[in-house]
Amino acid sequence: MQLFAWQNVALGVFVASLWLGAVPPSWQRVEVDVSIAPPAGMQRLSEADRQTLQHPVGPWEFYFTRAIYSGGRGRRWGSRWSTDYPKADLQFISILQRVTNLDVYQGQNAMRLNDPDLRRFPFLYALEVGSMTMTDEEVNGLRAYLEAGGFLLVDDFWGTWEWQNFETEIRRV
Repeated sequence: MQLFAWQNVALGVFVASLWLGAVPPSWQRVEVDVSIAPPAGMQRLSEADRQTLQHPVGPWEFYFTRAIYSGGRGRRWGSRWSTDYPKADLQFISILQRVTNLDVYQGQNAMRLNDPDLRRFPFLYALEVGSMTMTDEEVNGLRAYLEAGGFLLVDDFWGTWEWQNFETEIRRV
């Protein structure tokens, strides 16, 4: 099962690199206009107004789920998992709706790695994992998620040290 989890992580890293522009030379680039404003009603919400998916309201085809993990204080404030949250998530959702026919949940969906409901959401996005330090409960939760077929996309590494730290943490999984 460890190999299966690594395959999901490797595929996530590959997809992220393509998403960020690392395209093999034999592939053609396709220009996509991503300079759109979020639709009305999707502007940044106050903390009190934020929706959660502890009990989802509907059966959407796709949920953009952001991983909440321990450790990794941000450069300025807050935890690194929350960098650009929720703005980046809502922009990604808006673009996904424009370029696909998926029925996408339009709210925020950030979940802890040790939440047993995490496996209800097959796509998981983890940001700035270069300083991540998972608890044993988070390691077990992420392992169960990946073994159940969950897909992990990791993003935003700054140098060799951060990659090595992530590699150390993901090996625990």
